[in-house]
Amino acid sequence: MSWRHLASDVQDTCLDEFAERDEASLYTTQVDPGTGPVDVRAIFLDPWLEVVSDLNVSASTREIRADVAISELPSYPPAKAWRFLIRRPLEGDPLDSTSGVTSFEIVDHEPDGEGLVRLRLRRPRAPASP
Repeated sequence: MSWRHLASDVQDTCLDEFAERDEASLYTTQVDPGTGPVDVRAIFLDPWLEVVSDLNVSASTREIRADVAISELPSYPPAKAWRFLIRRPLEGDPLDSTSGVTSFEIVDHEPDGEGLVRLRLRRPRAPASP
């Protein structure tokens, strides 16, 4: 078997095992290119990162991201108008709640060269006031 076939098999297994799912084992992630949401298997991460400068002063930030198979996207590369949607409880709701869908802007994307792409996400910004 070729490297690409093996890499594809590993990615498929990782997406099957680690993709976001609800209690009914249904995928909870979608990409909306503006024509309606499309289901995708995505490994969603929302970690805090700590950055330490040369002066040992630390700052923290969030790096919200999702890893998705390029073949599952409606087209590639994603356009600026696309949104990444995840159906999950809103902060503070019980874990078994299906209280909402959170929408993210896709601000950047990084293909891994093997068929996956890491989508860099952020919450939509409020429009500037006049």
